[in-house]
Amino acid sequence: MRMPKTYLGFPVEQQPTPHTTVKNKRRAGVAIIIAVMIISLMMVFTADMIVNSQVNLELVSATNDNITAEYLAKSGFNLALLLLSIDYGIDLTRQHHMKQKPTDSFADIWAAVNHIPIGEATAKTLQDLFALNPLTDAAAIEMLGRFDGEFTLNISDEATKINVNYCAAGEITPACKQVQAKLLALFNCPLEKSYLDSKNIRPLEIVTRFQDWIDRNDRADPNSGFSGESDPYLSMSPPYKAKNSQFDSIDELKLIDGWDDDLHAVFSPYLTTYPFKKTGNDPKDRSRININTAPRELLACLVPEAREKCGDTFDIAITRAHKDKSPVGNDARSALKDTLCLPENDKGKLDWFTESSPVYRIEVKGTAGFQTKSLQAVIVRGLDTARKTAAAYRLLYWRMG
Repeated sequence: MRMPKTYLGFPVEQQPTPHTTVKNKRRAGVAIIIAVMIISLMMVFTADMIVNSQVNLELVSATNDNITAEYLAKSGFNLALLLLSIDYGIDLTRQHHMKQKPTDSFADIWAAVNHIPIGEATAKTLQDLFALNPLTDAAAIEMLGRFDGEFTLNISDEATKINVNYCAAGEITPACKQVQAKLLALFNCPLEKSYLDSKNIRPLEIVTRFQDWIDRNDRADPNSGFSGESDPYLSMSPPYKAKNSQFDSIDELKLIDGWDDDLHAVFSPYLTTYPFKKTGNDPKDRSRININTAPRELLACLVPEAREKCGDTFDIAITRAHKDKSPVGNDARSALKDTLCLPENDKGKLDWFTESSPVYRIEVKGTAGFQTKSLQAVIVRGLDTARKTAAAYRLLYWRMG
């Protein structure tokens, strides 16, 4: 037993009893538990506040980057319009003052910045690439330095493809016959024909089913393999009928019987729906392919003489057009005869091609931080006299994603 403290012989501290000691210990234990719980709750609350603050900061940053990326993509679109408008003005000047045919190729100004990232990080590269002068071009260089992110632009010629909308009239027009002939030439190319044979598909069937889908009558072409235009579609789930109107997009081809995802992946890069077909029988209205920008494989299918007779001449001309940006020719007819070895008596194919293009596809990818926005648009160049507008282009398609 512990002795109490004394002062002048008198006890100054009460000796605790066993009962009092146990009670105090219990109170101390409860106080510690409560203190630990309070501290734990404060730590959880503080951690939650920190996490919420961090999440909110990330959301704000992501939203800011998302908006920045969107406007970077729109900036790329505006730059594309500027380049296409400048090129259009150059073509008009040459045509009216120098009596030269308008020619569009990869050497034109609209293709100058394709696939080149444009932004703050590439300002110095662009300055060197385009020989920007620090004095006269100071405003442009300063503006590039303000970019918070970058965009990549690609302008492509839509006239490098076969327009499948040229059978939208009620009857088989010369323009429709021309497109059918091009499609048959593409589908009967050796490798393409072998692929279609492996899927038990005849080229003529597919071509006539295209026509039945968009023409304005209800009669099925005898070569389509069906007695009625809508016969293969009425058994679908849900059932539907042939559209009897032009294609709104190239993906609509997937609705046609026999045209599956595999065929679409192989052939859709060579097909387009732009510009939308005029429904009249205008002899000047044709789906012509730009010989200066068309891909090698499509030209080789449409003009097999180039592969069989011209060989090296054809290869050199196409390589120069795509890599060295040197046009195949300023006159499509002369180029077809000289470079692609097309016989002069083949009047039909001479009308398949041109050396200029009215329609362009614009693809832009804007990037800011970890956010990316993609923009796709299709425009047709030229003054729209029918609509009486002063714009040098008309928008056919727009998609931001």
